Amino acid sequence: MHTVISLDVARALRASRQRQRPLALTLHWPDSPSATYRRSLAHEIRLVGCYLGSHQPVEHFQWRGAACVGDVQALMQLLRERLHFHAHGRGDYGIDLDPRYTDWAGVGRLRELGFNRVCIGVPDAHAEDLPSQEDCRDPAPIQSLIDAARTFGFRSVSVDLGYGNAWQSLDSLEAKLASLIALEPDRLQVFDYARPPARYAGQSPQALCSAAQTTAMGLLCVERLEAAGYHYLGMGQFARCDDDFTLAQERGRLSRTDEGFTLHGGCNQIGLGQFDCC
Repeated sequence: MHTVISLDVARALRASRQRQRPLALTLHWPDSPSATYRRSLAHEIRLVGCYLGSHQPVEHFQWRGAACVGDVQALMQLLRERLHFHAHGRGDYGIDLDPRYTDWAGVGRLRELGFNRVCIGVPDAHAEDLPSQEDCRDPAPIQSLIDAARTFGFRSVSVDLGYGNAWQSLDSLEAKLASLIALEPDRLQVFDYARPPARYAGQSPQALCSAAQTTAMGLLCVERLEAAGYHYLGMGQFARCDDDFTLAQERGRLSRTDEGFTLHGGCNQIGLGQFDCC
């Protein structure tokens, strides 16, 4: 992670400030971040904050990567000191959750910190880690987080599901999809482990299915989710027919960045942190 800002970036941030452009921020939080990463991330937030205007609204904020509530609270305090976040209830602020790190009370605290959207990752399982396969198949922890998010008034709940692990089969994936569909999340993101999204790049290599099996699993996801009433947006992203993403796509207003689909394509996009400096 850089501790100084390049001249090009400084100029871009200054131009954003001069034009009072709305902002879309993405903060990357890796698994088990080192003390060095934490210090560097805090320093980066301070540097970026020095170049941006105090009245530029943060329209969209996404915390990528599961973190304990204490870490989130500390960095949100720093972010709010440096940048103009909307008051509670406004803005479009999402955070990734993992059932292993977040409980019901933690979800409530995140809502108090201003988050109004959550993305829940289905626990991963490695071929050699047999006990965790049961964790992956058990819908109860995810259901608990979804119930908590709805109780505390989050706008939307999304679930991430990977497929293509060697221990998975079409039958086990179909059962997992059925359990998730029954929980009625607003959005589902399915992805092939052979091409993991950037935020999963730090995970250890896994034994994968054959290309034919992986293709069959991808087709199964499309068939089952569309049959359940989810609209396929593209790139593995599904949403309910009344979801903001679906409505925006129908109206030609849905954008996509390197972080995925967004309702805020007109904002200046700023990334904080990265995964290869843990």
